[in-house]
Amino acid sequence: TAIALGQVGGQLVAVSGGKDLTVRLWDVAERRPRGEPLRHDDPQPGEKDWVRAVAVGELDGRLVAVSGGDCGTLRVWDAETGQLNGLLRGRPLTALSAIKLDGRLVAVSGAEYGALRVWDLQAVRSRPDSGDCGRAMWSHKLVAHRLTCYVLPVAVGELDGQPIGVAARDDMVMVWDLETGESLREPLRDTGGCIHALTTAQLNGRTIVLTGGYDGVLRFWDVTERHVRAEPLSADGSKNITCLAARDFDGWPVVVSGHGDGTLRLWDLADRKSVV
Repeated sequence: TAIALGQVGGQLVAVSGGKDLTVRLWDVAERRPRGEPLRHDDPQPGEKDWVRAVAVGELDGRLVAVSGGDCGTLRVWDAETGQLNGLLRGRPLTALSAIKLDGRLVAVSGAEYGALRVWDLQAVRSRPDSGDCGRAMWSHKLVAHRLTCYVLPVAVGELDGQPIGVAARDDMVMVWDLETGESLREPLRDTGGCIHALTTAQLNGRTIVLTGGYDGVLRFWDVTERHVRAEPLSADGSKNITCLAARDFDGWPVVVSGHGDGTLRLWDLADRKSVV
């Protein structure tokens, strides 16, 4: 249900999470797992924590993975060793993304009820038993039109050198200033229906938002010009895009899409074609 991309030792790594209550690391080139699955059981007896969102970033020179889900606890993992570095207490969430803000690594979370929160990951201490390593830096409630689905994917990126957040509610894409929470653009409407997943990428010097939903179509949006940048992409036989992650790997812009049938696809953004 969730995927993110990063690099460990120069190798492209995917981080995934799902309803089996685990976070998994994958070697993309070798198409195999890295290490054992990381358990996501909630510290409260009897509670289960479906991993609905993951993100990656660099903290103190090391790649970390952030995960969260139904129980509202954000976990920060060392992606190289699998060690749990700390916990952040919040509310149930459906989406996560990470970015540097004023030199500090932050996570942006989204929830079905429309709440966006920004978390300071620098506050996480190496005390996984502390139970509470930090609070949200700010929280914002999105006011949307009549809802037909309750999905709120979020992503982060840069626009004109400034950090931005991107979120989807139903069939609308919204862009806001990550530091202030203020809206930067009128919502963009996706004609494909409810958006289940989105991510951002830099393509030829432009900030691009990629969206996907039940129809399995990958759409490209130019945030600067506020229009669909190119013809959408679709994979034969694969429907329901549930998660997206983009990465520039040594000058090669790629995006990984996760689908409801359990498959993953790797796309070359420059050539606009499926690689795997």
